[in-house]
Amino acid sequence: MDDYPEPRFEHPYYFLWHLVAMGVIEVDEKTGMQGATGAEPGCPTIRSTVWDDLTGTPSDSPKTRIAMIDVGCSRNHPNLQGRVSHELSIDLAAHPFGAKLLPVDDASSPAPSTAFFEDLPNGVPMPSDLGANDQAYLTEFVETLAESRGIVRRFGDVEEKFSSHGTAIAGLLVGAPATGETRTDQILPYFGVDPFSELISIRTSFDNDPAQMLAALLYAWMHKADVIVLPRGLPDPERRRMKTKIDMHNSLESWKSCERNDLLVRIETLEALAGNHDPNAPDNGKSSEILWRITKHLLIEISKTIPVVCAAGNEGESQMIYPASLAHRENGIIAVGSVTSEGLRSGYSNYGDGLTVVAPSDDMEVHNRYQVRTNWKEYQARKDRFPIPDAVMRLPRSPLSLLSTDLPGSFGYEGEDLEGFRYRDMDSKTARNGFYTTFGGTSGACALVAGVVALVRRAEMAGPAPHSRRDGPDIKKLLQDSARDKGPVLPGGPQMVGDKMNAPDEDAHPLTYFFGHGLVDARAAVAAALARAPA
Repeated sequence: MDDYPEPRFEHPYYFLWHLVAMGVIEVDEKTGMQGATGAEPGCPTIRSTVWDDLTGTPSDSPKTRIAMIDVGCSRNHPNLQGRVSHELSIDLAAHPFGAKLLPVDDASSPAPSTAFFEDLPNGVPMPSDLGANDQAYLTEFVETLAESRGIVRRFGDVEEKFSSHGTAIAGLLVGAPATGETRTDQILPYFGVDPFSELISIRTSFDNDPAQMLAALLYAWMHKADVIVLPRGLPDPERRRMKTKIDMHNSLESWKSCERNDLLVRIETLEALAGNHDPNAPDNGKSSEILWRITKHLLIEISKTIPVVCAAGNEGESQMIYPASLAHRENGIIAVGSVTSEGLRSGYSNYGDGLTVVAPSDDMEVHNRYQVRTNWKEYQARKDRFPIPDAVMRLPRSPLSLLSTDLPGSFGYEGEDLEGFRYRDMDSKTARNGFYTTFGGTSGACALVAGVVALVRRAEMAGPAPHSRRDGPDIKKLLQDSARDKGPVLPGGPQMVGDKMNAPDEDAHPLTYFFGHGLVDARAAVAAALARAPA
């Protein structure tokens, strides 16, 4: 590819373009989505939505529950009010047995029960592939949680300060237009993928604390979540390690790094002399590894009932981060990569074998030995001064990102790159008041897929066999079978194509290598769920 065409910097679908790409909404091709509020002339004309197909859901049926394991989220954002469960959301980062915030209107009432895990022993899934000692360890852990006492705060919601990532994820999942008179001049008519679902925010930290992650999974299970979303990797010190890039591995081999090999041999020898290789031995230093091992097996076991949607990672590697790397046809772990509006794998998105599906997200510049991905105008200005070898791919960097909800003030992302992405009809006051931010990564794509799973769950309630549920692997298969494995991301856009990132011949791989089974298609997935009951 000697040159590439200038991408469409001002796309007509505005801030909901990702919903159009996934088939959640259809817009009028003439008016596009150029208005910032419903009161303005030329406002978006939404021709139809997937939500219209789900109007048959009984009004008294339970809401679809999305369990989000992240850094927490704002419950007071105008587009999130009433969408995040105040009663069920929990903070496991502040207290090992959970912390909850009393609603403002209940601040003078007695504190509710603080036994947040008392119903846990009823039917906890026991992974069959765990050894007897690990099963006993898990049973004891569950009993400890069930007898635990958390705390209730009357004031001081820490999630309002440190939850910018989770707030953006929440907006993509369940955001909805604000109600009432709350600063309507600065609030967008924003929608998540499924604004009719209920979000349970399970706040965790970045600490190497397997007990925290194990408790988060058990909490989601206890409250019968319909889907679990993990928009970031787990901090397991062993399993989060990624393999060396193939080209770097070959270089290491060619250099014949004797010192490195000798060091590994010496480490293995010292470990052998130290003993204690039994993972179930009563050694305090091994307790963390035991819990991380149990967490892995429990995650897989839970996914067989509740689909677990995981971000593939943002390293640009041909492998997934953990736990997306656990995705397998026999479990319900869904590994999600991202695709740009221009039909390319996002420059940072992990890919390769094991990827389930992709969803729309933003892009980044790439400058390596295999491809140059940059702003079209910058490329045109520099191509004569810095000639690029013919073997290097020249690819367009997509100017579109996701737009999502943000924390107001200095703790939010603050939409610092909004102008660069040219959301042309959003006035500067609305764009920079702190309620919205440009967002992306496989985290954002992961949230979008989890939202589609929530739609499928609601479709199961409205289908020919109401309240019958598919298990995790069946939900994953439905997403795979209904995904679009070819064609453009947006109507009239470029076709989806592969690229080379870590090896010279990667672009010869089939599209499944870059996009899994394809771009998730909400309309097709919901139609399949409505058409038949699960087997």
